Amino acid sequence: MSEGNLTIPFFQSLSEFVLPLAISFYTFQMIAYLVDAWRGKFSESPFIHFLLFILFFPQLIAGPIMRHDDFYDQIDRSKLTFDFVQRGILHIISGLIKKVLIADQIAKMINPVYANPGEYDGVSILLTTFAFSFQVYGDFSGYTDLARGSAFLLGYEIPENFRSPFLSVSFTELWSRWHYTLSTWIRDYLYIPLGGNRVSELRYNLNTILVMSLSGLWHGNTYTFFLWGFFHGIFLSIERFAFGRPDRKSMSNLKKLFAVIWIFSIFSILATFFRIDTLEKISTFWTAIVNVKGKIIYKPDFWGLIIGSYIIQMIEYKQYFAETLKPYTTWIIFFLSFFVYIALSKIEAPVETFIYFQF
Repeated sequence: MSEGNLTIPFFQSLSEFVLPLAISFYTFQMIAYLVDAWRGKFSESPFIHFLLFILFFPQLIAGPIMRHDDFYDQIDRSKLTFDFVQRGILHIISGLIKKVLIADQIAKMINPVYANPGEYDGVSILLTTFAFSFQVYGDFSGYTDLARGSAFLLGYEIPENFRSPFLSVSFTELWSRWHYTLSTWIRDYLYIPLGGNRVSELRYNLNTILVMSLSGLWHGNTYTFFLWGFFHGIFLSIERFAFGRPDRKSMSNLKKLFAVIWIFSIFSILATFFRIDTLEKISTFWTAIVNVKGKIIYKPDFWGLIIGSYIIQMIEYKQYFAETLKPYTTWIIFFLSFFVYIALSKIEAPVETFIYFQF
């Protein structure tokens, strides 16, 4: 406290409140549980089953957000099969590749840019914006794969959370592929109770902006998170007004390509509000895009990480492991395990913490 200037630091910003680790994930899970019980979707729930459902450790810290019907039916009949062992190991390998070999390596390149944007050239500023999207995808999708893989090895199957989001041709499709369990939670417990698609066009747009803004606040109690969600709601509303419901099947390959680039570009630009916590810092970051000289990040290893991330999403989109390559799963596990072991042995510590642990 200074003389003549009474300040209470604890209340200067809501972001200074200390909250329990991963409180948003299990809070949403328990809200869904209570609402589903109130709606009559289930009538019996032994307390020990409830504890297992809420405290199931693979997904406890960062999801996916489970529902009662995602888990309860498996409790009394869960068993470890050879298929689950294979799927579990593949998911864990996938998670390590996404998180440690891609997301963490991208972070090492772009963290210094966010810390001192004025020292880098404009192209690096722009590429950093796009690269952060790949970092978040690899980090969070990697955690989900690790969680699902651990669950498989315990005899349980928990929901997937990402479905090749950067191949989306519309914002609507993007939010059916990015953090899927949060998107469906918002749809079922916020959007539909507000009227869903059965309201006027104006009410639909207002509801969309409202629930996306709340989605932003779910990620963090700062106004930049709110703006991140708010602008996503705006773009969803504009898309519906201008194009209705874009249909991938009716698009030519060229239109799909341009649509993918457009959606990914807007997503990455808006991710600035996700990454930087004040408008002043965001302004400083984007002002540096006019720099014609400075350090650069776009070296071969940078492009290799970006291309690697896209290849992984294309493999997931086509579901090669589930169909075409399934007969060769044992050999794939062997070679991928060897590759990951060699790669990890060459990685310099420390690794980055999971981004979504803060939520």
